[in-house]
Amino acid sequence: MVANPFPCPIDWDQGGWTKTNIDGTIYVWKDGSNYITRNSNGLGSLPNGIVPVGQGFFVRTMAASPSLTIPKLARVQSSAAYSKPGGETYEGPPYAVFQVGKEEQTDEVWLTFSDEFTDDYEEGWDAVKRFGDGNAPQLYAHNNNYDLSIAAISEIGNDGKVIQFNFEARVPGEHSILLKEQKYLDEFDILLEDLNLNNIQDMNSAPEYSFNALLNDNPDRFLIHFNPKILGIEDTELSSDLIIYSWNKDVYIKAVGDKSLLNAKIQIFDIYGRRLDFRKTDNSLMVKIPVNVSNSYLIVKVVRESSIVVKKVFVQ
Repeated sequence: MVANPFPCPIDWDQGGWTKTNIDGTIYVWKDGSNYITRNSNGLGSLPNGIVPVGQGFFVRTMAASPSLTIPKLARVQSSAAYSKPGGETYEGPPYAVFQVGKEEQTDEVWLTFSDEFTDDYEEGWDAVKRFGDGNAPQLYAHNNNYDLSIAAISEIGNDGKVIQFNFEARVPGEHSILLKEQKYLDEFDILLEDLNLNNIQDMNSAPEYSFNALLNDNPDRFLIHFNPKILGIEDTELSSDLIIYSWNKDVYIKAVGDKSLLNAKIQIFDIYGRRLDFRKTDNSLMVKIPVNVSNSYLIVKVVRESSIVVKKVFVQ
């Protein structure tokens, strides 16, 4: 824990902070319930990166003999009145903010995407989750064995991207997850999948998802799907209005735009031509099909009245 040494607020985003063996994220305790964060690149739930006067904060050490120097240039006049310019001219990588809430208690996860990121820990971008106390719900991304409040993830490709969200209720009852904000992600469908209830919701058209939770529920409850709204599928015959991909041990088929999977016939084959699954669908936005294979390519064929789509996917 570090104390604000000045009789005024300080700005984490201001250059000149000297960090030795310290990660690039600051954690501020809020309202006796949860932490708010800010990484080294201006993303996170701490408004404007401002630490109020008299407020201590936490940083994460990365090795022995850590040190932190706060420059005088970090001082600002008022945390209440201080607002940074550039909110409408943000030029960083795309990001999305998800907020879970129960009554007045909230928690947030920030996701950001770039071809400069890997799926390993990105110092200065990723922020390890610090768990709050009391009644505040806990939401965090689980990526490459890290639990994260801010997750820097490799670029969303033509096959989309799936992010695992873990959730822990501290008080049983109704909660909600809100797509609070997104930047430069208009070309993607953002879908929330509730694994407990087998529900999928389009967060672009309905940005708030309500659900009930118990104290001992499995935390591995949610998946967030980012799918291109328009996609030319290399293996497709006659049509490109479907997105087909795999995640974990499931194959997903999603209709693009205002299309649906009404009366579609879906078949899944292994590379030897053996049929592993066949089903007909109703008027669904997305179909999820579990497959009992590992480290294998599968062929997915979707037949509708006006189109036939064939896609090869890899199941890890």
